[in-house]
Amino acid sequence: MDELGELDTNKPISKILTNKWLLSVFLVLLIELLIVYNQNWNSILLFLYPLFTIVGLFFFLIYNDLQHYQMKISNYSLKFHLFSNDSLPSLILFGSSFIQILIIGLFGLDSKNNPHLMQNYGIWYTILLILIFLMTWFLLSSLILINSRMNLVIKDSANERYKKFERFFGIDKKSLIKIQFFLIFSMLFLISLYLVDSLLITYSQWSIWKIKLLLPGDAINSAEFIYITGFSFFVLFFLPSCFLFILGFIIYKFRRIPDSYIDKINQEFPEINADDLEKIKKAMNFIKS
Repeated sequence: MDELGELDTNKPISKILTNKWLLSVFLVLLIELLIVYNQNWNSILLFLYPLFTIVGLFFFLIYNDLQHYQMKISNYSLKFHLFSNDSLPSLILFGSSFIQILIIGLFGLDSKNNPHLMQNYGIWYTILLILIFLMTWFLLSSLILINSRMNLVIKDSANERYKKFERFFGIDKKSLIKIQFFLIFSMLFLISLYLVDSLLITYSQWSIWKIKLLLPGDAINSAEFIYITGFSFFVLFFLPSCFLFILGFIIYKFRRIPDSYIDKINQEFPEINADDLEKIKKAMNFIKS
């Protein structure tokens, strides 16, 4: 068993919501979003992509500051991990949100300066925005599926450091392969459908499904628009929904830990006495309830 560091404790939700770093992150994104929105956009569709991403960021910032899912059981605890590096999703979502808002801002600036050219290349701004959105949520869904696990953490009362039993419980390989295959297939199909229809809109008079996207303008003259594919709506909801499904599936599986894992713990850690094994079993039953 390797020493990993000091054992963290949970924080009240009120302290998390007043965390200076968390508030700073949202202040930066909010200012950027307001500056871009001040370009007088006549459609909010594009803004929904960074907003969905920011909601995901908010979830993971709270998750990280809660120090995962931790239960105190004497000198032992079960810790629920969604990622091998729990700061990674926050970094991915923050970077993605920042870039998405930046793309919308550049698109708005360009459409105001060169409105007559938007019919020629304006759609490429939306393609870039949506591809970044797609890759962000696909990456998060894949990472949570592959890396989610529950660890048994043993606290060393002598020096207040802890050691852990890696992957005390995780998703079985059969389920993991099936869901990952579905995720990859759905991602490729959705990207192909979106790109094909976008290219048809750009280079031909025909498309599967096209909608108008109103460009920035004042209340009097807001007639400028471009056509984009209606599959943009599917992109907006599909992959975040997949992520929520995978998260729900993981919680479902983790609430069905086999009782045989107690024997596995006993074999790996013979130093754990019978009383503590019983406490760990009660904790498992609590998670399963």
